[in-house]
Amino acid sequence: MHCKKIDITVKTTYKRAAKVFRETFDLQFKPNVTEVYRKNRKVDTQKFQASYWLDHQGAKFGQGKQAAFLYHAPNVSSLELNTTQKQLIVNLDHMNDHRYVQQTSTNQVGKVRHASEYRANDVRTNSFSLVVGYQPKLMPRFMSQPSGFLATHVWTEHADEQTLQTNRAVYFGSEKISSSEQATGGFVKHRIPVTKSVFYSNPYFQAKSPVNVAIAQSPEFLQFLDDLNRNGDDIGLHTLYPYEIRHYQKTTEDALQVMKDHFQSRTWIDHGYLKSSFAFNALDIQTANYLAHQWKKYGTSYFWHYSSEDIANPNNGLDLYQSQKGDSLRTPLYWSHPTVTGPFYSWSAATIPEYSLNLYREQNLQQLIQNRGVFINHTYLARFPSKKQGGKFIIRDAQGNWIIHPDFDRLLKRMETLRDQGQLHLTTVREIMDYWLALSQVRMEYAPIGSIVLHNRGEHKISGLSMATKASEVYVNGMKPSQKKADGDLIFWFDLEPNAVAIIAANKLDSIAFPK
Repeated sequence: MHCKKIDITVKTTYKRAAKVFRETFDLQFKPNVTEVYRKNRKVDTQKFQASYWLDHQGAKFGQGKQAAFLYHAPNVSSLELNTTQKQLIVNLDHMNDHRYVQQTSTNQVGKVRHASEYRANDVRTNSFSLVVGYQPKLMPRFMSQPSGFLATHVWTEHADEQTLQTNRAVYFGSEKISSSEQATGGFVKHRIPVTKSVFYSNPYFQAKSPVNVAIAQSPEFLQFLDDLNRNGDDIGLHTLYPYEIRHYQKTTEDALQVMKDHFQSRTWIDHGYLKSSFAFNALDIQTANYLAHQWKKYGTSYFWHYSSEDIANPNNGLDLYQSQKGDSLRTPLYWSHPTVTGPFYSWSAATIPEYSLNLYREQNLQQLIQNRGVFINHTYLARFPSKKQGGKFIIRDAQGNWIIHPDFDRLLKRMETLRDQGQLHLTTVREIMDYWLALSQVRMEYAPIGSIVLHNRGEHKISGLSMATKASEVYVNGMKPSQKKADGDLIFWFDLEPNAVAIIAANKLDSIAFPK
């Protein structure tokens, strides 16, 4: 069978300073579109939408020896498809794939810096591969979540106006419970991890008015956080202070050292319009608020800032892909701005205020699973309620103690059940970002004998690497991996060690022979 793989590398050298809003590599095909590998990892094979934003997935044109396809292109900005024009657009750089607004000294909208900013003699390299004249027996696609789960949900919490008592209520079930081992409800009882931001220091903290609790002023709070960390929570800083306080490099270094020693922290959530924020001055080496060098030193990698929520709208459903509105929407789950944010990654999220918890009704949870979606929320779980008797997350019991709201606890119980059924992956920003970035290090090859070869070029083991395909069974390196049926797909998952190879085939023999 004739098979040709075309490896395309585009190297761009800038002769003068330039801003790049969009640079593309356009591919025009004679055969019609036959398969579209959508951003939520599902496949369209008929009744195609007019246009798609495919993230880094891909599409196939034609059949058999007249086929051509591109799938899994992590070294470009994104892919787009115009089905009527039979056109695949490879975005080498696109400003809306990496949003970043730099805040100013007021609460007004800041400076939009979505475009890449290149200096003279800067070089950018992109690459992707196109396979022509060949239709593989299997076409496995990466899932957005590991271990065979169908969808992903992440709870993230901003630290504003918390107390130790309200924290214990929402995580342990009651403010009277001081240990996770005795939890009667809440996140710990239901084994649901949270990406939780905290303040390192609050010089104005007073025990008689314990709002905006912080690590430096409350040893009990640090013990509480250590307990959460042991239970799998992802603890990160909500900047350093709840207020604008003069930034000192030594204080920041001490804080990051504590976060690394106690929590192996890699996440950061901006708070307000503070100058030492990711979206303010912390990336600007010309200011006293510069932090990028210390983030690199202590391994802080994953950031929430205002541009994380430029597109997400929970009123359209609990799904950052927003596929129910069509697949043409540009909805990246994470990104790194090529020239502004350096090695740091932003994640997408959507705000869920207390009054909008009705969005977590059963219908929306089922739709998230059915759509194989991903939802990362932004909440204030332990914020001291404005009403004396409480809000939707916590309320007071008959004795006046803070406890988790029974309705909210029932929601967590329902999510626990969906997790235990293998449907909903409940995880943290750190864990899912590690997984997504690990997948971007995997190279795919299509062998003439019909097998697909995965090469893990990363430094870390990928646990529960999950894929979907149309087949009755699959084998990986001669073994039948964990697998299950879902919506016409066979979903299978396995571990892939660093620098290791996985040979995937529809039969055992082809999954053992390493293709030449």
